[in-house]
Formats: sequence, structure tokens, C-alpha cells
Amino acid sequence: MIISGLGGQANIEDVDCCFTRLRVRVKDMKEVVDQTLLSTGANGVKSGLL
Repeated sequence: MIISGLGGQANIEDVDCCFTRLRVRVKDMKEVVDQTLLSTGANGVKSGLL
């Protein structure tokens, strides 16, 4: 479900995790569906440039 919410496997460029967060770089933010990600139990979804 998380991969789908991120726009599919082809849209994922990089994944990094730390103790409290999963950081994912995607190719096209327009493909990301925040509501799908929130339905997995995520406390929040934040987008931004690194």
C-alpha cells in the first residue's frame, strides 16, 4: 500500500530510514497520494526539497 501511495515502484528513486521516519525520494510528486499513505497508519506526510 505504501508503494502504491508513492506512485508505484517506478516512481521511487531512493529510500532512507531512521528511527522514527521513512524518507523517500520520488521522481514525480504528482504521483504521490497522501491519503493512501495516511491510511497505512502514518502520522503525517511531508514533502519538500532536500
